Amino acid sequence: MSTRLVVVPNKPARSDWAVAGVSIIEVVMALTLLVLVVFGLAQLFMYAARAAQQGRTLTTASVLASQKLDQLRSLAFRYDVAGVRVTDTTSDTSRVPESPTGGRGLAPSALAALEANTPGYCDFLDATGRVLGTGSAPPSDAAFVRRWALVPLSDDPQDSLLIHVRVLSRLAAERGAADPAGVTFSALRTRLMW
Repeated sequence: MSTRLVVVPNKPARSDWAVAGVSIIEVVMALTLLVLVVFGLAQLFMYAARAAQQGRTLTTASVLASQKLDQLRSLAFRYDVAGVRVTDTTSDTSRVPESPTGGRGLAPSALAALEANTPGYCDFLDATGRVLGTGSAPPSDAAFVRRWALVPLSDDPQDSLLIHVRVLSRLAAERGAADPAGVTFSALRTRLMW
Protein backbone atom coordinates (compact mmCIF):
# COMPACT_ATOMS: atom_id res chain seq x y z
CA MET A 1 0.00 0.00 0.00
CA SER A 2 1.17 3.32 -0.79
CA THR A 3 0.62 6.45 1.18
CA ARG A 4 -0.17 9.65 -0.40
CA LEU A 5 0.27 13.05 1.10
CA VAL A 6 -2.26 15.74 0.22
CA VAL A 7 -1.40 19.37 0.89
CA VAL A 8 -4.30 21.72 1.65
CA PRO A 9 -3.71 25.47 1.48
CA ASN A 10 -4.01 27.35 4.82
CA LYS A 11 -7.21 29.20 4.08
CA PRO A 12 -9.98 29.69 6.67
CA ALA A 13 -13.10 27.75 6.02
CA ARG A 14 -16.30 29.65 5.27
CA SER A 15 -17.81 28.57 8.59
CA ASP A 16 -14.94 30.32 10.48
CA TRP A 17 -15.89 33.65 8.83
CA ALA A 18 -19.54 33.11 9.75
CA VAL A 19 -18.69 32.46 13.38
CA ALA A 20 -16.57 35.65 13.53
CA GLY A 21 -19.50 37.70 12.09
CA VAL A 22 -21.96 36.34 14.64
CA SER A 23 -19.55 37.26 17.39
CA ILE A 24 -19.54 40.94 16.36
CA ILE A 25 -23.33 40.97 16.09
CA GLU A 26 -23.60 39.39 19.51
CA VAL A 27 -21.31 42.07 21.01
CA VAL A 28 -23.36 44.86 19.40
CA MET A 29 -26.61 43.31 20.65
CA ALA A 30 -25.20 42.83 24.14
CA LEU A 31 -24.06 46.46 24.28
CA THR A 32 -27.46 47.64 23.05
CA LEU A 33 -29.17 45.55 25.70
CA LEU A 34 -26.80 46.86 28.36
CA VAL A 35 -27.49 50.49 27.35
CA LEU A 36 -31.26 49.89 27.51
CA VAL A 37 -30.99 48.31 30.95
CA VAL A 38 -28.78 51.14 32.27
CA PHE A 39 -31.19 53.79 30.96
CA GLY A 40 -34.11 51.91 32.49
CA LEU A 41 -32.36 51.72 35.85
CA ALA A 42 -31.46 55.43 35.67
CA GLN A 43 -35.14 56.28 35.17
CA LEU A 44 -36.07 54.01 38.06
CA PHE A 45 -33.55 55.74 40.33
CA MET A 46 -34.84 59.19 39.30
CA TYR A 47 -38.40 58.09 40.05
CA ALA A 48 -37.34 56.69 43.42
CA ALA A 49 -35.49 59.91 44.30
CA ARG A 50 -38.55 61.99 43.36
CA ALA A 51 -40.82 59.75 45.44
CA ALA A 52 -38.44 59.99 48.42
CA GLN A 53 -38.43 63.80 48.14
CA GLN A 54 -42.24 63.89 48.02
CA GLY A 55 -42.33 61.61 51.05
CA ARG A 56 -40.00 63.92 52.99
CA THR A 57 -42.11 66.94 52.03
CA LEU A 58 -45.35 65.20 53.05
CA THR A 59 -43.84 64.14 56.36
CA THR A 60 -42.62 67.67 57.07
CA ALA A 61 -46.02 69.12 56.17
CA SER A 62 -47.73 66.62 58.49
CA VAL A 63 -45.44 67.51 61.38
CA LEU A 64 -45.99 71.24 60.81
CA ALA A 65 -49.79 70.80 60.71
CA SER A 66 -49.70 68.68 63.86
CA GLN A 67 -47.58 71.27 65.69
CA LYS A 68 -50.02 74.08 64.85
CA LEU A 69 -53.01 71.94 65.82
CA ASP A 70 -51.36 71.16 69.17
CA GLN A 71 -50.53 74.84 69.70
CA LEU A 72 -54.13 75.90 69.04
CA ARG A 73 -55.52 73.12 71.22
CA SER A 74 -53.31 74.25 74.10
CA LEU A 75 -54.90 77.73 74.25
CA ALA A 76 -57.50 78.46 76.92
CA PHE A 77 -60.99 77.26 75.99
CA ARG A 78 -62.73 76.32 79.23
CA TYR A 79 -64.96 77.42 82.06
CA ASP A 80 -63.33 79.03 85.07
CA VAL A 81 -64.22 78.10 88.65
CA ALA A 82 -67.11 80.60 88.65
CA GLY A 83 -68.64 79.00 85.54
CA VAL A 84 -67.62 81.83 83.19
CA ARG A 85 -66.49 80.93 79.67
CA VAL A 86 -62.79 81.58 79.11
CA THR A 87 -61.46 81.73 75.53
CA ASP A 88 -58.01 82.95 74.57
CA THR A 89 -58.59 85.45 71.75
CA THR A 90 -55.36 87.45 72.08
CA SER A 91 -52.43 85.02 71.78
CA ASP A 92 -50.28 85.47 68.69
CA THR A 93 -50.03 81.90 67.39
CA SER A 94 -48.00 82.93 64.36
CA ARG A 95 -44.98 82.72 66.68
CA VAL A 96 -43.41 79.74 68.39
CA PRO A 97 -43.79 79.91 71.30
CA GLU A 98 -46.88 82.05 70.99
CA SER A 99 -46.98 85.55 72.40
CA PRO A 100 -49.77 86.21 74.95
CA THR A 101 -50.85 89.35 73.07
CA GLY A 102 -50.99 90.73 69.55
CA GLY A 103 -52.83 87.89 67.89
CA ARG A 104 -56.22 86.31 67.47
CA GLY A 105 -55.82 83.18 69.58
CA LEU A 106 -58.99 81.11 69.20
CA ALA A 107 -61.10 83.94 67.77
CA PRO A 108 -63.38 82.42 65.11
CA SER A 109 -62.42 82.82 61.47
CA ALA A 110 -64.13 82.08 58.22
CA LEU A 111 -63.56 78.63 56.76
CA ALA A 112 -62.15 80.51 53.75
CA ALA A 113 -59.04 81.18 55.84
CA LEU A 114 -57.89 77.74 54.64
CA GLU A 115 -58.04 78.88 51.01
CA ALA A 116 -56.22 82.22 51.20
CA ASN A 117 -53.46 83.78 53.28
CA THR A 118 -55.41 85.56 56.01
CA PRO A 119 -53.34 87.64 58.46
CA GLY A 120 -53.71 86.18 61.93
CA TYR A 121 -54.64 82.79 60.50
CA CYS A 122 -51.53 81.83 58.54
CA ASP A 123 -47.78 81.74 58.84
CA PHE A 124 -44.88 81.02 56.54
CA LEU A 125 -42.14 78.49 57.22
CA ASP A 126 -38.81 77.55 55.72
CA ALA A 127 -37.91 74.01 54.68
CA THR A 128 -36.85 73.11 58.24
CA GLY A 129 -40.12 74.34 59.78
CA ARG A 130 -38.79 77.63 61.19
CA VAL A 131 -41.48 80.33 61.26
CA LEU A 132 -40.56 83.23 58.98
CA GLY A 133 -43.56 85.43 59.67
CA THR A 134 -47.20 86.01 58.85
CA GLY A 135 -49.22 88.20 56.53
CA SER A 136 -50.81 87.89 53.12
CA ALA A 137 -47.71 87.17 51.00
CA PRO A 138 -44.98 84.65 51.82
CA PRO A 139 -41.33 85.71 51.81
CA SER A 140 -39.17 84.35 49.01
CA ASP A 141 -37.37 81.87 51.29
CA ALA A 142 -40.62 80.29 52.52
CA ALA A 143 -41.08 76.63 51.64
CA PHE A 144 -44.46 76.11 53.30
CA VAL A 145 -47.62 78.10 53.94
CA ARG A 146 -49.56 77.03 57.02
CA ARG A 147 -53.17 78.22 57.31
CA TRP A 148 -55.76 77.57 59.97
CA ALA A 149 -59.46 78.19 60.42
CA LEU A 150 -61.39 78.25 63.68
CA VAL A 151 -65.08 77.64 63.04
CA PRO A 152 -67.72 77.42 65.80
CA LEU A 153 -69.78 74.24 65.55
CA SER A 154 -73.28 75.18 64.39
CA ASP A 155 -75.01 72.93 66.96
CA ASP A 156 -73.10 74.46 69.90
CA PRO A 157 -71.31 77.65 68.77
CA GLN A 158 -70.49 78.85 72.29
CA ASP A 159 -68.81 75.69 73.52
CA SER A 160 -67.55 73.82 70.45
CA LEU A 161 -64.91 74.87 67.97
CA LEU A 162 -63.70 73.09 64.83
CA ILE A 163 -59.99 73.64 64.30
CA HIS A 164 -58.65 73.06 60.77
CA VAL A 165 -54.96 73.36 59.85
CA ARG A 166 -53.69 73.14 56.26
CA VAL A 167 -50.05 73.10 55.17
CA LEU A 168 -49.16 73.64 51.51
CA SER A 169 -46.00 74.20 49.58
CA ARG A 170 -45.44 77.90 48.90
CA LEU A 171 -45.71 77.33 45.14
CA ALA A 172 -49.07 75.54 45.41
CA ALA A 173 -50.38 78.24 47.75
CA GLU A 174 -49.36 81.00 45.34
CA ARG A 175 -50.96 79.23 42.38
CA GLY A 176 -54.09 78.32 44.30
CA ALA A 177 -53.60 74.78 43.05
CA ALA A 178 -54.04 71.45 44.74
CA ASP A 179 -50.87 70.26 46.41
CA PRO A 180 -50.05 66.53 46.40
CA ALA A 181 -47.76 67.15 49.37
CA GLY A 182 -50.31 69.29 51.21
CA VAL A 183 -52.10 68.09 54.34
CA THR A 184 -55.16 69.18 56.28
CA PHE A 185 -55.72 68.19 59.90
CA SER A 186 -58.91 68.88 61.85
CA ALA A 187 -59.95 68.59 65.48
CA LEU A 188 -63.01 69.38 67.55
CA ARG A 189 -62.47 71.40 70.70
CA THR A 190 -65.25 71.45 73.29
CA ARG A 191 -65.71 73.33 76.50
CA LEU A 192 -67.29 71.29 79.29
CA MET A 193 -68.83 72.49 82.55
CA TRP A 194 -67.34 70.65 85.52
